[in-house]
Amino acid sequence: MKKVVHLLTNNESSALSRILGVLSKRQCQVESLSVTSDVFKPHFSNVTLVTDVRSEEEASLLIKQLDKLIDVVEVKDLSIKGGVARELALVKVVSPSDIRSEIISLAEPFRASIIDVSRDALTFELTGKSEKIDAFIELVKPYGIKEVSRTGAVAFIRNDKEDSSSKEYSLTSN
Repeated sequence: MKKVVHLLTNNESSALSRILGVLSKRQCQVESLSVTSDVFKPHFSNVTLVTDVRSEEEASLLIKQLDKLIDVVEVKDLSIKGGVARELALVKVVSPSDIRSEIISLAEPFRASIIDVSRDALTFELTGKSEKIDAFIELVKPYGIKEVSRTGAVAFIRNDKEDSSSKEYSLTSN
């Protein structure tokens, strides 16, 4: 089963190495890993990790081990708490001029934007859940895919009554 985990870590070079060490020891396959500096806390990093675990018990142990790491400030299992996760993909599709409009019409329901046009290919940009991107790729596969580049998931927890921390991050001035 897939687990989406968000970690807030100290912005140290050793933090990611320690996180990957825990995953390696537990023999967890990393499906996606995204790391970025926290906009509101410059000395911290946000890590979004998508991994495949065999059971809820294994997931619980993994979360506990990650939470014990010295550089990890906070761990949230977004699969349980209802997180929002999105992925970005660039997909270059073979598109001779005689079927170009057909391919474009296939992309419209996915809200895929054309970001590059060449003589024999169209490059689409789309964002959404991994399943949406997988579906688009499967749909255009018969036309021929030249290249695919995906970011992996970025995620955070949805705002709820328990999570009032977002108040301290207001970007608007009062």
